[in-house]
Amino acid sequence: MSYQMKKDKLIKALKDVDLYRIFNVSEEKDFILFQTEQNIKNDRCLISTALDDRIYNSIHYFLGHLGNPGKKQQMLDLMNDINKEGLMIKYYLDEGDAIMARITYMVPNEEFDANFFVNLITAGYNIIANNHYPQIMRLVWS
Repeated sequence: MSYQMKKDKLIKALKDVDLYRIFNVSEEKDFILFQTEQNIKNDRCLISTALDDRIYNSIHYFLGHLGNPGKKQQMLDLMNDINKEGLMIKYYLDEGDAIMARITYMVPNEEFDANFFVNLITAGYNIIANNHYPQIMRLVWS
């Protein structure tokens, strides 16, 4: 299955649950990018996923920036503790100290389940917003 078929399945699955309208969709040469910004507490969360021909299908959540480099080790320790507890979402700081979370759905392309993938997007957001975001931001704002 090409990424075009995964794209069509994902668009249908998003439309089926009335979420397609919240995503900006950008088609590139070898992939298609879906992005949306959602409210999370009193801030914004950028949710992105790019579909291509690989078996790795990742959902990325941008939660903000770590503005204080002096808190980097504390943040890494907190993320490590959260990562130990959960199997679905992994938290990390990127090279620019952006606070990120990622879910990776690994499946052969012909078995890509778009409805399951949409459930991962929404479940991931809810887990982040309700469980981990407050912990992470408490450290950022302290």
